[in-house]
Amino acid sequence: MSNEAPNNNERRVSKNRDGRQWTNAEVFAFLGFLNDRRNDGWTSKFVSPILKKVSESMREKFPQRNWKYNSTLRSQYRRIRDDWLIFKDILDAPGTEWDRRANSFSFSGTQPEDFIKKHGTRASRVIDKGLPMNKNITIDTYANIFRDEPEAGRNNMVVDETIRVDSSDKPEGAPSGADDVSYLNGPQLLSTRPKQRTKKATSAQSTTPKPLRSAKPAAKRTSDRASFWTVEMVVDTMVCARLFSLGSQDHMVALRDVTRDDYGFSQSLTTALLCWIQEDPEANSVMWNTIQDTTLKLQFLSREPGFENVEFPSNLE
Repeated sequence: MSNEAPNNNERRVSKNRDGRQWTNAEVFAFLGFLNDRRNDGWTSKFVSPILKKVSESMREKFPQRNWKYNSTLRSQYRRIRDDWLIFKDILDAPGTEWDRRANSFSFSGTQPEDFIKKHGTRASRVIDKGLPMNKNITIDTYANIFRDEPEAGRNNMVVDETIRVDSSDKPEGAPSGADDVSYLNGPQLLSTRPKQRTKKATSAQSTTPKPLRSAKPAAKRTSDRASFWTVEMVVDTMVCARLFSLGSQDHMVALRDVTRDDYGFSQSLTTALLCWIQEDPEANSVMWNTIQDTTLKLQFLSREPGFENVEFPSNLE
């Protein structure tokens, strides 16, 4: 498995998704485990079982932490994946080249401003700082892990949390630079909210919840990333359309809540929950908001029509 520590000339990165920081050794180990699983034949359509296996490997290598596959690892997977898709979109553009030694792009065709306009300010960080790399985790590694993901830009990606440097997140006695990540001019901020997101959502206020029903779980599914962000964009549109409607507060809160990344719900469960809320917005929204125990809510809904072929959390029983 290719996940050993980088050399002393590389910088470090960390993550604050669940209140705990990722060291760059953990990031590289995570990428190495994903790459190994990909080489074993898994695809992006079956991320959850793969993250469960990676969670076990992470616990063995870093036992001081509890690596939850459906929150901590899933969130990190999405961030790294989305940054790679932006990176690849830039790399594949005519006249664009990546200089590995300089850790920077050169442009002779499409200009940086065009990518920033397309992907938001997140693209500027990818342009300036690239991706976490060392001698084992390279562009080829990312391409192998995410080779069957859709192109970047098909849906706008929005993640609130930012990966920041945490100088205190290193075990005592660790050699200086042993956990460094290759970046240009400091640590990479892997995510920020594009300014044009709100504009896109409000411009589609005429959209009704009706198209959402066609997104119910079916035998043929699109990739997790494509369908996840499509659902979230539809939710934003629905919420914006009801902002000035009397009595819509419960509906808005419920729609936002079921798509929270904290839950780590599967795509099929998120879609089924949204469809269920839309069947009776007033009653079902109030029910979802009133019952505080998420497990209790899901146990009840697992017996309801429309949830027959849905992937529920493994700890539901």
